[in-house]
Amino acid sequence: MMIVLHERDYAEQLLNSTDLGAHPTDTLIRIAKLCLSNGCPPNEVRKILEKHILKCEQGANLILWREIIERSIRFAKKYPFVELECIPIYKHELEICNGLEGVQTRRLMFTLICLARYGNMVNANNNNWVNRQEKDILALANLKVSVKRRSLMFNSLYTLGLIGYSRRVDNLNTSVKCLSDESDEVAMEITDFRNLGYQYMRATGIVSIECAMCGAVVPKKCNRQMYCAECADEVNRLKTNERYHKHYASS
Repeated sequence: MMIVLHERDYAEQLLNSTDLGAHPTDTLIRIAKLCLSNGCPPNEVRKILEKHILKCEQGANLILWREIIERSIRFAKKYPFVELECIPIYKHELEICNGLEGVQTRRLMFTLICLARYGNMVNANNNNWVNRQEKDILALANLKVSVKRRSLMFNSLYTLGLIGYSRRVDNLNTSVKCLSDESDEVAMEITDFRNLGYQYMRATGIVSIECAMCGAVVPKKCNRQMYCAECADEVNRLKTNERYHKHYASS
């Protein structure tokens, strides 16, 4: 599930949209959390989710969605809203990342620190664990590497004593061993968990921009750049449609 620090605001946006998104289950879970937090009983939450599905996909077969709806409500009951202002990253943690060999490894370590600290803030019993698959961690770090390279990077961090693993063979979670004490100086604050790798690069002086449409941090490729690649495509599509309608309206 995508990490959102202000889940209530995000859920309200989802409820007012007409798109289930790339991960419909995540969307339904967030909307279910919103409804439950507002005091709606499960039966009413179920009706709201069904109505939202039909709004997004006219003619959808609700029978096929039944199990997803029930699972979303169960998950929403178990995990309450996350409402955080930011995730602090401390000076010593940033120094650890900066001292590693290889930019990719630094971005990976920074991402692991962010995830572990987030886990601690939403669960007092988390104890510095990152409960995500390696491929998902790499995506957050903006890294596209081979399986061999991925294994080498994680192994180098393990060898340095910066991360650890569970003794249980069926538990693939990662433990971060280098989180600073909260008395340390705050070096930066994470308010958006998209593109953590690019955010680290920005903190080290690499020129970046915040997309004017979605707010995501991306590398700056030219002086006129205003959008990330996805939003740039959407802006171009909208402009093309506008030109098309103007042309036929005037002809």
